[in-house]
Amino acid sequence: LPWSNPERLAESNAIAEGDTVIFETVRGERAQRFAAALKQKGVKVCFLECDLYPESELANSASIMLCTSRYLADEMHKRHSEVPIEMIPDPVEDLLRSEELPVRVRKETSGLRIAWMGQAGHWETLDEVRTILHDPEFRDMRLTTVSNHPQAELLWSPQTALSLLRSSDILVVPTSQSTQALAKSSNRVVQGMALGCVVLAGDLPAYREVIESGTNGFICRTSEEWREALRTVREVGRRRSLVHKGHQRVAEEFGLAPITRRYAEVLGLTPSVKQTEKSLPAGYLAEQSAEYACWYLAQHRYSEGLRWMTTACCREMNGAGFCSALEVLSKRCRRKLGRMTAKQDPENK
Repeated sequence: LPWSNPERLAESNAIAEGDTVIFETVRGERAQRFAAALKQKGVKVCFLECDLYPESELANSASIMLCTSRYLADEMHKRHSEVPIEMIPDPVEDLLRSEELPVRVRKETSGLRIAWMGQAGHWETLDEVRTILHDPEFRDMRLTTVSNHPQAELLWSPQTALSLLRSSDILVVPTSQSTQALAKSSNRVVQGMALGCVVLAGDLPAYREVIESGTNGFICRTSEEWREALRTVREVGRRRSLVHKGHQRVAEEFGLAPITRRYAEVLGLTPSVKQTEKSLPAGYLAEQSAEYACWYLAQHRYSEGLRWMTTACCREMNGAGFCSALEVLSKRCRRKLGRMTAKQDPENK
């Protein structure tokens, strides 16, 4: 979308009247133009919002808005009272199979493995937990962090985070009380439960909807509540009960199947596979590859720019036309582009 003509994309035969298009993690002027053009065409536009951003103008062109927490849905209703808004939580990305659950809980009472995962901007929320883990009572517990923060033990990636959860006994999810934090979804909490961790979390609305404190996890509002929860989970039987009840709750309500059914219900979708022989307008893909290339070249990322420029040339009969139109290309870049094009199209078509 950032490198396309929004109106032309909306006019293409690949998207028909009556279709539903979901906008997720995209915003800005081009996205707004695309949404407006789709709505004018008779396409249902769904804006999926996962965080409380200062700007949510795309919702003005939406037929319906979905939010991943009730708090966020309430905040969005204040901004866009004329738009229908529904809350659908995030589904889990990975879930222990039922046969894995009996052996998931380790029998150790000391040296428990604690995991934390989050973005660099949330790093300071760990300060209170770190201080507690320095107490003599809890020094045997091992905290491992996965994040894009430079001090994290593990560099964040989806697979690394899921792998860490599978091998940890406890997931800690401390929080701030900012408006943005209050609007967060329960995704980290439910993912920890799904993979067999006892979850100790701060007090957020979405977390309270999932955690029944002391039964399937813990909501910790004070330092003493964090300490008491850490003491409780040392006992193997109690830890096993917490894990089993947490996993059961998540499997029933946050698995892919129940969340998919909720999407279908809210958006009025029926299970079907859309099959179409219609293609995008002639030259469209070449045009978008060229725009992609121009963006990279403007960032002085010449290798990526030339790679996309080569793709554009190979998709267009008159590839030389793109070269002559790009004044940013030096003679050296033009020669390199020619060599790269020849490698992709050895028959010089």
